[in-house]
Amino acid sequence: MKIYNKPDKTIHKLLGKQKIKNDTFYVWSQFVLNFVCGRKKVNFNTLTRQLLETDTEKKDRFTSEEIENNDTLSVLMQYYFLVPENMDQCEFYKGLSNMMRVFEKKKGIRSFTILPTLGCNARCIYCYEEGFRQVKMNDETIRKTIDLILQKRRNNTIKLNWFGGEPLLCTETIDRISRAMHDSGIDYSSSMISNGSLITPEVVRKMTGLWKLKRIQISMDGNEADYKYRKNYRVYHNEYYKVMNAVSLMSEAGIIVTVRCNVDEENVDSIPRFLDDMNKHIRCKKRWEYTSVLLIMYAAVITILKYGTG
Repeated sequence: MKIYNKPDKTIHKLLGKQKIKNDTFYVWSQFVLNFVCGRKKVNFNTLTRQLLETDTEKKDRFTSEEIENNDTLSVLMQYYFLVPENMDQCEFYKGLSNMMRVFEKKKGIRSFTILPTLGCNARCIYCYEEGFRQVKMNDETIRKTIDLILQKRRNNTIKLNWFGGEPLLCTETIDRISRAMHDSGIDYSSSMISNGSLITPEVVRKMTGLWKLKRIQISMDGNEADYKYRKNYRVYHNEYYKVMNAVSLMSEAGIIVTVRCNVDEENVDSIPRFLDDMNKHIRCKKRWEYTSVLLIMYAAVITILKYGTG
């Protein structure tokens, strides 16, 4: 066994080492990624951030006796790579999250995630919000949100994170909350997650002005054919190239743009064409970056394997 990355110090301090339970079956934690990099069998725990190389045989289930008699399996159990089969891992995660909040509790909040609306102009086939009622903030909710931020902020410097739905369906809500921060003398900045299809030069002026937007994540899904299929707009109006133009407008205005792409076996072959399209149509390349949702974790792991943690 080789350890490339130790567990997060705070999480390890809270959890300690897991103790073996007799007469119990153990399974791989749902937070663990097991894969082969070159000839190395790699195990990455996304919960504790620990990265190991092992020679563990490929099995879905282990007895407590097997674990006690195998040094590698014992380490995997102690560091929560292997957990009891009957463990409610979702509740375990919630409990750990609550402990983290208490452990790191400080008075006040410095970052607020705000959903101006749950509505969206796209109908992404993978959207986890499908079926939710598409409501938006009314006047009362906007006022209460402003009051909450002013009352609960940790200090005079805060960050607003605009989320949705598609937040740009409600630019007037973003205007009102941003204006309230400005008028109250708050030192604020913001970020946003958007599909990018509603971004115009006028919106970019708002972003760099009143909204004080520093960073935005734009979601795309491969080349134009994949994009049209996965975004699933009711009527397609060349949004693929509109979004690329929007990326150029924002990056030219000094906003850091991350283009996120959901990658799976159905669209992975078209990614080179997608990257080529971005290279051709995005004019300013200084402030945009590309990430793949499926591949980014593996890229980080492979970087550690090749170059270490520094």
